[in-house]
Amino acid sequence: MSSGGLKNVFSLSDNFNTTGSHFITDNASVNTGSWQVLSQGSDANMRYGFFVNTDLTSSCKLAINASGTSSYAAWLQPGDCCILPNLGSVVLYAEATGSNPTIVLQYLLTEA
Repeated sequence: MSSGGLKNVFSLSDNFNTTGSHFITDNASVNTGSWQVLSQGSDANMRYGFFVNTDLTSSCKLAINASGTSSYAAWLQPGDCCILPNLGSVVLYAEATGSNPTIVLQYLLTEA
């Protein structure tokens, strides 16, 4: 990584232990202009969520336990990915923004 002439080399590593055995992977079709609930399957106690906005032009907002407000947990630009940590029961929401009426959001949720 280089910024302003300063070069850094780093690596990130982490291990996480889960007590639950549930997880879900999904490709969600997320509509533009309206919040929708993301399916969590049997994963009732989310610990980590890994999200990828696969769209080339539109963005995606992610919210935990709140929709329809300006408060959201992540804003994924086209092609962005993120990790959202949490501990406990949640409702996850997604909303697309941009010119495409629907985008595809890929995600993986693990149980605490």
